[in-house]
Amino acid sequence: MPNHLFKAICLSLLFAACKGNKTEQAPAKDSNVLVAAVVLPPLATTYFNDIARFIAGMAPLPDCSIKKLHENDDWIKFSKSFDSLWTGLETKRLSKQRAWAKSETGSIASICKNLFYPFSGADFLNAHLFFPKAINTVMIGLEPPGTVPDVKKFEKDTLAHYFSKVRKSLQAIMKFSFYRTNSMRNDFSNEELDGTLPNILIFMARSGCHITNISPLELDANGNAAAKQLVDFNNKSYRGIRISYMLQSDIVARTLSYFSADIGNSGLTNDKPFLSYLTHLPVDAVTYLKSASYLMHKPYFSTIRNLILGKSKAVLQDDSGIPYRFFGANWNKQLYGTYDKPINLFGNWYQPDFHKAFQDSLHIRKLGFGIGYDWQEGQSNLMLAIKNGEAKYIEGNEETKTTKAVTAKVRKSKESMLPNDSNGKKEILEDKTTK
Repeated sequence: MPNHLFKAICLSLLFAACKGNKTEQAPAKDSNVLVAAVVLPPLATTYFNDIARFIAGMAPLPDCSIKKLHENDDWIKFSKSFDSLWTGLETKRLSKQRAWAKSETGSIASICKNLFYPFSGADFLNAHLFFPKAINTVMIGLEPPGTVPDVKKFEKDTLAHYFSKVRKSLQAIMKFSFYRTNSMRNDFSNEELDGTLPNILIFMARSGCHITNISPLELDANGNAAAKQLVDFNNKSYRGIRISYMLQSDIVARTLSYFSADIGNSGLTNDKPFLSYLTHLPVDAVTYLKSASYLMHKPYFSTIRNLILGKSKAVLQDDSGIPYRFFGANWNKQLYGTYDKPINLFGNWYQPDFHKAFQDSLHIRKLGFGIGYDWQEGQSNLMLAIKNGEAKYIEGNEETKTTKAVTAKVRKSKESMLPNDSNGKKEILEDKTTK
């Protein structure tokens, strides 16, 4: 989308919102909490979006600030091969996930403003497939956030080695639907890829997101999160990062916050600021858990487990998340797919009660794709648990009247301007730890 048109849209929205003496209220200044929906996107440069599209192998937009880099032979070669790879993934899994999500989680996803995804690594892809309308997403992994790819290096160095690293870092999640922890330690700790950010940007660009800003996040002693101006692209000292973006289908400003943190009991005990940050997250969040190494089956991950159960209005997870027995009578549970037992690597975490629940075939719904450690189609499971008392709320509208009114004025013009690009267990066991 040309930058001058992007700014024009923002200004027209501002005029439309103010015309009837109805102005959007700024969210309360409480940086612990996921920020409330902000309808008007910031007037931002397209630079970060240009970088995301470049490393995702996507064609430049007309006003791309780094268009010349797209003429590089190494980029052209990567773009063609990655396009082919992505098309195959879309056919094999992504389109099926998207259709399933629309059918089975549409009511909860449509009003999911705050999405919490611990143990995520860089997996924005699956979170967005299941909850594409999330306004504020918080992801947590052990891996550092890393830095924005340095265009100056792209201009000087060969890109073949860089894109080779990119392909290697994405291999497991694109094939199995999850990252392997041991592989991430190597894939996200080298000169080319120094954290999760490049992979996150690739998934966002390929999912049709338009990135408006990237800023480092820091926590004060009380756990208040503050976004800082990104002045040094090589600064690796910050522990979190916030990405501001929009979707093609609306003009709502959205954020993704990623933090590097140990969220085991001991890790949180020794990290008071982050524990405080988590404690003050909203109580209306939806939590997504996938390939979480069965960590919350263990007593020394009880803090994060209890926090999720206390603050979430809904949880979508596979069997590696929170044990089934913790979802008592105050949760409505719907099971999908099949459950036999965990893969051999996690065989100790078999759940007899979960297996028994899957014997009630009349109440088990189909899962037409593979996901998680049992990644092959026909072998996977998911559970959508919704806290009692939320059923009526879940059927509500996702947008306020103000948002709907503003969105209706610009959706048609905006959609025409934004690009439309979103259209084996043995291998798992090679790694001793998976995510």
